[in-house]
Amino acid sequence: MDGDRGDARAIVTLPTLEPAIGVAIGVDGCRCGWLAVSLCDDGVASWGVFAGFEEVLVRWPEGRILVDMPIGLADDAPRAVEREARQRLGRGRASSVFAVPSRAAVYAPNYESACERNRERLGVAISKQAWYLTPKIRELDRLLADDPSRRQRIVEAHPELCFAALAADGVAMAQSKKTDAGQAERYAVLTQHLATAHIVREAILRSTRRADVAPDDVADALVLAVSARMALTRIPADADACAHMVFPTNRSDP
Repeated sequence: MDGDRGDARAIVTLPTLEPAIGVAIGVDGCRCGWLAVSLCDDGVASWGVFAGFEEVLVRWPEGRILVDMPIGLADDAPRAVEREARQRLGRGRASSVFAVPSRAAVYAPNYESACERNRERLGVAISKQAWYLTPKIRELDRLLADDPSRRQRIVEAHPELCFAALAADGVAMAQSKKTDAGQAERYAVLTQHLATAHIVREAILRSTRRADVAPDDVADALVLAVSARMALTRIPADADACAHMVFPTNRSDP
């Protein structure tokens, strides 16, 4: 499955990236592949459901891409970025940041082998949640290994960090994104930065199957697209870290 499914009108001195100019794209993994939402400077939103990430690059050959998937895998120690992300989100939403497997575990042939490899490298097994994501982690890892220059435009982000940064009080969302209350909370934030957020949401949900794209996938892709248009803060600030996440810069950030 690929191609557009609809259309609607609608980063520092390190660690800051300047605002994006032109197309800004948010990508979230969904059941059948990847949901990508783009926002242009002229206010036009477009989207697509893609079987492979490379199709996203074909659809949008230019523009900053924020993706909710690990970039930069380690084999000698857990990634530092997860620890900092959990600290920023606080107790309520910290559980949304899962422990990223080692590179060896990501490329394991089965779950049991992945757990064994991860214990050898990082001292712990991997969760089933992490294992189910390994096909997408591998796909993105290989895509970036084939052309490292793609890391100049494809950047790892976490939707919950973005929602917290975009909220007026800078506080993480109180409700689970899987609930109606959680969706309402997130769209209250989104509409402050994208007036057509509800219109885009309904258009995407009308043009896709729930078996393929869930409402929380749409919210996550949208917040990443909105964030991609802004100045971004990068964590950790350590340039030598193997992995970084970004989120919109707010008053509390340098």
